[in-house]
Amino acid sequence: MHVAAAWINFPGFGNNTEEVDAAELVGEITDSGPRDLAAGEPTLNDAGEIVSYTVQPGDAVDAIATRFCIDRYSFKAYNDTSGWDVQPGDVLVLRP
Repeated sequence: MHVAAAWINFPGFGNNTEEVDAAELVGEITDSGPRDLAAGEPTLNDAGEIVSYTVQPGDAVDAIATRFCIDRYSFKAYNDTSGWDVQPGDVLVLRP
């Protein structure tokens, strides 16, 4: 895996013991390519780094996270979301 975040304390999940205020990128984001449920184009910053993704009709959070090699819990922390539902047009943060 190429991306990780500072470990976030999600009650009841595994052995999480360290609580932090914000996620942070460790390594580089890798785009493994368009796929079912994650077929849109990512947004790049001026340095050419992947920074966000605009949700397309039919996309799913797990597929988007997998495409960019980001675990679902880091992905959730980056986007400050309480659920896994996304709507077409939502802009999701891939680089905190």
